[in-house]
Amino acid sequence: MFENAAFGLMLPEMIILFAGAFSLIFRVVYLVMRGRLARGREVV
Repeated sequence: MFENAAFGLMLPEMIILFAGAFSLIFRVVYLVMRGRLARGREVV
């Protein structure tokens, strides 16, 4: 019972943190690859 309650309380924070981490990783990869490729659109 405690696990279900704790998971229910942590789920919104986990979603926000996962989205933030994914966004940060995507930005870093884009910035690194943008310097290596002539056009930034090739990265996407």
